[in-house]
Amino acid sequence: MAVSVSAGGGIARVFQIRNYRLFWTGQVLLNIGNWIYRVSSAWLAWELEHSTMWLGLIAAGTTLPSLILGPLAGTVSDRYGHRRQLMTSSSVSMISTLIAGILTVMGWMTIEILFAVALLGGTTRAFNVPARNALVPNLVPPQNISSAIAVNSATYQGSNFVGPAIAGVLITTVGVAPSFFIYASGVACALFALGLLNVAPRPPRTGRKRSLIGDLADGLTYTARHKGIRAVMMLSVITALLVAPYQDMLASFSATVFQRGADGLAILGSSAGLGALMGGLFVAWRGRIEGLVRIQGLAVLGAVVGLAIFSLSHIFILSCFAVWVIGLSMVMGSTSGDSLTQNSVDPTMRARVTAVQAMISVGMPSLGAIAIGWAGEHFGIQWPFTIAAAIALCLWIVLSRNVTAQRSLLERPHEDAQARA
Repeated sequence: MAVSVSAGGGIARVFQIRNYRLFWTGQVLLNIGNWIYRVSSAWLAWELEHSTMWLGLIAAGTTLPSLILGPLAGTVSDRYGHRRQLMTSSSVSMISTLIAGILTVMGWMTIEILFAVALLGGTTRAFNVPARNALVPNLVPPQNISSAIAVNSATYQGSNFVGPAIAGVLITTVGVAPSFFIYASGVACALFALGLLNVAPRPPRTGRKRSLIGDLADGLTYTARHKGIRAVMMLSVITALLVAPYQDMLASFSATVFQRGADGLAILGSSAGLGALMGGLFVAWRGRIEGLVRIQGLAVLGAVVGLAIFSLSHIFILSCFAVWVIGLSMVMGSTSGDSLTQNSVDPTMRARVTAVQAMISVGMPSLGAIAIGWAGEHFGIQWPFTIAAAIALCLWIVLSRNVTAQRSLLERPHEDAQARA
């Protein structure tokens, strides 16, 4: 056994933990269904309107609520319990997806209804993400947090390799409707796994009781004043706002740049997913916090370079390689940033801080998607991304130094985490 654990690094260590194995099993089924649903929804939106503006709006509907509701969702999770919030938000998401699937089967789906479904799903996601991210460190010892977060990221993004391929087959054979039901089934599996977890009850609140707004203010103040976490989040803004929106425009690239259909969309999405899977597995196998500041900085730069190549390419194979680089780099960067934050955060502030992180990683791409979708309507889809890559490079030059300066603060565990080890 010792040999296998050594060979598997941090990945083997986290899978020795029952709670984490249960959680991961539910999440992998959920994530594959989610990527099938995302690709199919994007293709359905394109078929309904053939508009990059609507692609941007649908993408914004799934992510913009996190930008608005994220801090509140994190505060509620810290106050009332991470698993309870995760199960509630997931149940609402499952029901809304089932309804959308029925509407699609009946032929009643319109772009407006699809946007409303995306907006409701985005709202549940705003409450889902901080609760899920805050729950993970409660399932593993402090020394395994980096590996657990990286395995989660690899699972989510690696599903982007499997999900789009399945979606492409479904779209070309039976249409988009089954994707809604597959996603709802994945949510149901994740809910069942959550119910089996053996999670310690939340410790009683100490000190003077604060209102919900007071707790919210405390979380925002803590995040703003923590030099290391603030520096990590500022660097994360680059990929979230300027790079990540490319994922929601792949349908337009496939149709207008490469004159391909759903098969081109599936290949591009799977290429990005393969890179993401490899990036997440590397950080998970590495299994330690030390050095993640350097990895995050280089990964963000890699994502920017990949976006520049993708935005200028008219060669399909080269573009597949470019999105592979983007997927690899984005996951390595986001996983490193998440791990550094979770490592250095006060555990009592965990969900509130990860909610601010979700505002960036989930919410900000919606702003970029809206802006790039509008620009794509007027100037074509490629040039807006070229300009975004140039702006991102300039920001990286300025902001990467701030994270490097906080290396010792970020790579040293918080005192409370050390005490629990």
